[in-house]
Amino acid sequence: MIRSDDAAPHLRGSAVVVTGVGDRGQAGETVARAFAQTGAVVHCLGRGNNVRERVAELIADGMTVQAHVVDLTDFDATARVASTI
Repeated sequence: MIRSDDAAPHLRGSAVVVTGVGDRGQAGETVARAFAQTGAVVHCLGRGNNVRERVAELIADGMTVQAHVVDLTDFDATARVASTI
């Protein structure tokens, strides 16, 4: 785990996009958590509503994250999400 006092200060407040965050314990969730612990604002993308569950857990842990349900193979849907970040 990254401790907040060891956090990369250049990431604090930066927007970070992480895909594949829907499944607990998988790489996407782990990467999202690590970036959030640095103080970055993490936009978590996933194909199903379970991304919202992971984001709720991260928020409960005091992290600044947002959930986006999107299929990245759908160009228009991806563009809509990108325009909100």
